[in-house]
Amino acid sequence: MLAFETGEDLSRWRDSPERIRGVNRIRKIAPDVAKVLPWGFGRWFAVDAATGERTPAWKQAMVVLAVLYGLVSVLDITLGNYLGAGIAVRGDTWVPGLGTQLPIVVFALNLIGTALLTWVLMPVTTRVMQWWLRPDASLARTLQGTALIIVIYAVEIAIFVAIYNSYRI
Repeated sequence: MLAFETGEDLSRWRDSPERIRGVNRIRKIAPDVAKVLPWGFGRWFAVDAATGERTPAWKQAMVVLAVLYGLVSVLDITLGNYLGAGIAVRGDTWVPGLGTQLPIVVFALNLIGTALLTWVLMPVTTRVMQWWLRPDASLARTLQGTALIIVIYAVEIAIFVAIYNSYRI
């Protein structure tokens, strides 16, 4: 498996005499099969088929954090509390909990969260944010998207701080 920092690096390698000689030797003994496999978060993020360039890792991390923080917070406040000690608001029990031990609650939330993240939230989010996530996004788009993600972080934090301060969940 090979990865390149830029499309130019990929082109330089593709056109190198050493690679061409090696490919010709391999073709004599093996069929011409190539597979490009996603790496890390690769299934969620774009790869330019022509150049091999992919969404920068820092953008991937920013999007994953925005989605994961909201998801984990909602699951913890709702299902986590229900499975554990229950949901109490300012000392008054609203929903009695099941009393499940913390390691089991954490596993259940991770199971549900991973499924939601993998098959629902990240595919939708990456489609919506494609204009920013594209490997060839302009500087203006990159700055706009980065600002948007930072605003999303701030809104998420403000919402969950307000919930915590208002209800003492």
